[in-house]
Amino acid sequence: MKALVLTGAALLALVAPAWAQSAQLLHVEAHQPGIHFLGNQDLPGAGVFLDGQALGETDRLGNFTLPVVPAGPHQLRVSALGYEPAETTLTGRPAAAPGELAEVAHVTLVATSQFIPDVAVTATRANNRTATVYTDLGKQDLNKRNFGQDLPYLLDQTPSVVVTSDAGAGVGYTDIRIRGTSSTGINTTINGVPLNDPESHGSFLVNLPDLASSINSIQVQRGVGTSQNGSAAFGASLNISTLDNRREAYAETQNTYGSFNTWKNNVSFGTGLVGKYFTFDGRLSRIASDGYLNRAASDLKSYYFAAGFQVKSTRLKFITFSGREKTYQA
Repeated sequence: MKALVLTGAALLALVAPAWAQSAQLLHVEAHQPGIHFLGNQDLPGAGVFLDGQALGETDRLGNFTLPVVPAGPHQLRVSALGYEPAETTLTGRPAAAPGELAEVAHVTLVATSQFIPDVAVTATRANNRTATVYTDLGKQDLNKRNFGQDLPYLLDQTPSVVVTSDAGAGVGYTDIRIRGTSSTGINTTINGVPLNDPESHGSFLVNLPDLASSINSIQVQRGVGTSQNGSAAFGASLNISTLDNRREAYAETQNTYGSFNTWKNNVSFGTGLVGKYFTFDGRLSRIASDGYLNRAASDLKSYYFAAGFQVKSTRLKFITFSGREKTYQA
């Protein structure tokens, strides 16, 4: 029994050298189509995969030492960002004799453009789980101060907000700053649609007089906040929503008079739910003021109309609104 064990050990010792394999050197190059004068360049940082398992990355010269592999074919895959991956078959070979150079496998990756899927931002409102400082104002909050002044003056009691008026009465051209950032750094959206001018990044609320009478809610975000459009969100955000649903028919008018011969007149109406599916809402407004300063008169007009269709969890709305402003020198 003991002799049999020794004989088996001797046979294993004879067979092992025959199965030993040697390491191979892999060199990866990058090829830029259409730029022939550069030639192929060494490609560092390329990922090397053998039979689906990651082995590592090429060094700064594009080289990678492959480990010892068993005899037989193996699938070698090399990939890098911005390049088409390359695959080849690698076959294990007997160990190299002393002084014999290791075999070098050359792989060339061809540069290509990469398709990146679209990234969609589906929300512009912050909540208590968002790392954003914000203030929410509802329709009732706005109605307490909505006597004809522009929208910035309805927000001047929120933290970090400073407003100014060219005419001195809050009607006509007004400006708002949040944390010191002017309107060019404030992202203003109405129902998720950006209002900022694409060239100056400013938002001219004077062109939408009495918009507050159609606002359902507004969120003031201070500092960098949630945004769907561009760099105008680095200072603050004003997210305005006019998506109000009133199931009952209504008709109302608001008429106010104040200092400096300031008038506000508007008429609002709504059909409520018509035929179980449709709603229609509208508003006509006129605001006029002589202004606090000389030659600072304003004459502003606007309209708002919305038609909606709703069934179960689906809601479709068509909204149009516009305004006309005529201001004097201020």
